[in-house]
Amino acid sequence: MNQHSLPGENIEAFYFGENEKSLFGIYHIPPKGVARNHSVLLCPSIEQEAIRGHRAYRQLAVRLSRLGFPVMRFDYWGTGDSKGDRAPDRLSGWQDNISSAMNELKSRSKLDRICLAGLRLGGALATLAAGSTAVEGIALWEPVIKGDTYVDVLLEWQRDKLRYFLADMPSLAVDDRPAELLGLAINNAFLDDMINIDLMAIKQPPAKHMMIVEHQPQDEVAAFKTHLQQLGIDVQHKTVDDPRVWTDDPDKALVPNQILQTLVTWFSEEYK
Repeated sequence: MNQHSLPGENIEAFYFGENEKSLFGIYHIPPKGVARNHSVLLCPSIEQEAIRGHRAYRQLAVRLSRLGFPVMRFDYWGTGDSKGDRAPDRLSGWQDNISSAMNELKSRSKLDRICLAGLRLGGALATLAAGSTAVEGIALWEPVIKGDTYVDVLLEWQRDKLRYFLADMPSLAVDDRPAELLGLAINNAFLDDMINIDLMAIKQPPAKHMMIVEHQPQDEVAAFKTHLQQLGIDVQHKTVDDPRVWTDDPDKALVPNQILQTLVTWFSEEYK
């Protein structure tokens, strides 16, 4: 461990995956003498939600690592510090990125048992990606359940920002399809893929155990919890009234300590 590193903050930054589509990752190395049998992969949301949730993700990684979990964060292709500078065509590519990141984390941690965690769209992508591999647990933080609802929220956010920054902007129709969404370049195929997300349609258990944390009770989340239980999954659910960091300005975002502690407690008690 670097002599200047605090527990949980000893990290390795690297690129992994295919050369032309390599992804950026950060691996949090647990302190010596503290070990768990599971590793945790943090799956980010996109653009503004990812930017505004970055500090919370880092804190979550540090706290889990201090308890002995090998933890990895990463950026999807075409986002953050990963390669790629054009609009992604399919969300399935980002699901493949999660699978690639899982393999990388297994290789670095020397552990086959892996858990996932994701905020907003990251939670949806983690759930969908887990359907094709063996995942022990998934923690979902304010997850996207229905893509059409989520896209409506993002488009309204986009229109509000344009109205704020462009006083002379002509009025936008509700069904307008922009070429970029809150800083993320998109195309119609990508937008359609997001609209078509529906976690209620999954037929196979994505994990043995799942935790759902939300800011306020939502009907979609309640229905999804019931759906997961019908699939035979052990589901825990908590409502925590902490700051919604993914909508706060980046320079004002607070660390949502209660939510992070809820997630850390679930991981530490479920995977001793």
